[in-house]
Amino acid sequence: MSFSLVPALFAAEVLAIGYAAHRAHIGGALSRSSTGIIYALLGVMAAWGAVSAYLGVTGAYQGQRFLEMQAPFWLPFVPVILVLVPFLLAAPVRRAVDGLMDHTGLAAITALQALRILALGGIIKGWNGEFNAAFAFVVGIPDFLFGLSALLVTWLVLQRRISAWALATWNLIGAAIIVPGTFIVIKLALPGPWQVFAAEPSIMTLYDFPMALAPTLVVPILVMLNLLVVFRLALTDTRWQTA
Repeated sequence: MSFSLVPALFAAEVLAIGYAAHRAHIGGALSRSSTGIIYALLGVMAAWGAVSAYLGVTGAYQGQRFLEMQAPFWLPFVPVILVLVPFLLAAPVRRAVDGLMDHTGLAAITALQALRILALGGIIKGWNGEFNAAFAFVVGIPDFLFGLSALLVTWLVLQRRISAWALATWNLIGAAIIVPGTFIVIKLALPGPWQVFAAEPSIMTLYDFPMALAPTLVVPILVMLNLLVVFRLALTDTRWQTA
């Protein structure tokens, strides 16, 4: 097990969203039941995180069965399904999420994407030969740059100097770095007829614990926020508050 900031990233996501829900409740934007829904979604994410951590610690992610199941290509969608299915099917969940996002404001939601700056850690490990270089450079560098751009975009939102169209495009770029970017690199790095990136250490270092929490939990949450912002912008012509 190598040192990684990934668990701290997940804690930062949970604390930020939980604090935003608390503020929204205190401010009257979320009812008690809606606040409970947000906390429940965070609890589901934490439970999935515990499962993923267990699978990483026990070596299940490194087994042949993991590859035979094509798990690297569908595992990141587990947290997405756990959140988006109830969001799409249950009106109370949509009201809770919409209320939270409206009260939190675009600036704060955009600023959370700056957590992707910490992809720099993976880039450094790739450079030092501790992590798969193809993933570290092809995915990690764009992810790091997107995190840096979040600082500028947050400032533009605060100054009301960015259009809804530009903001939606920026969020789509953030999602596209991961989907399909990550899956393309993984496909080209796994053994088989499509393998292009064969350098050691292998792409499976992505699933060593605690790094495994990144593709199975931390990154999907940030991508979900990208997509939720695009969805929200598509439904309203008004600017969110920037507080």
